[in-house]
Amino acid sequence: MLFLTYDPQLNPTELEIYKYISHNIEKVPYMTIRELADEIHFSKTAIWRFCQKFECEGYTDFKFKLKNYLSERKKTAQPKSLDETMLIHFLQRSSEELLEGRIVQAAELLAKKEFVLFIGEGTSKVLAEFGEIYFSSIYNLSASVSHLFSHPVSKLSEETAKKVGVIALSVSGETQKVRQNIDYFIEMGIDVIAITNSEKSTIAQLSTVTIPYYITTEKSSIADVTSQLPALFLIEKLAKTVSTMLNECP
Repeated sequence: MLFLTYDPQLNPTELEIYKYISHNIEKVPYMTIRELADEIHFSKTAIWRFCQKFECEGYTDFKFKLKNYLSERKKTAQPKSLDETMLIHFLQRSSEELLEGRIVQAAELLAKKEFVLFIGEGTSKVLAEFGEIYFSSIYNLSASVSHLFSHPVSKLSEETAKKVGVIALSVSGETQKVRQNIDYFIEMGIDVIAITNSEKSTIAQLSTVTIPYYITTEKSSIADVTSQLPALFLIEKLAKTVSTMLNECP
């Protein structure tokens, strides 16, 4: 809670003080205790007791710790500059035997399918929508992510399921909604290709084929901001590999 690593026990008055501070967190460090008391209609003694609950000697100490907390939070919220070296190393590894073999294995599986379904959440959902458009543009396979989670895959017949391939996108490989849907796909006998940052993740372990890209992860204070460029590259390379295979078929 705020700059504490635990939630202190607050009485109703202290909880109201906390709510006001949380909603006005940028302003409070510059308010006097009298200004705060007048604003929230509680006594200075109540505010002082509130500050003690946050391991502060008084209101001045509380404001000092609150300013430091805000400063650190802003630093954390700022993503680092893009590491081009990391991406160059990934591109160099993409032609290595292990990764190339996984791409070929996934492409061979998809070449036998009539329909490709992309799934992802957060930024991976945006990438899944790109994959849908890109795959449909490269060759005659339909791909869709529209309203996936409100339309259970169990509605598919066994015959239809055999014609479907799934590409699951997740940086962590632990995205709950994606994992839940992969469970349904497995029950239906649908092949799943995971494009994720680690083949040790749950989604990777559940999938038929995993294409891991292994780059340094990065998080802001509110979200995962790991680069999606490797996953984007793998989607494009996979689509073109499938297209080449189909064109070579007699």
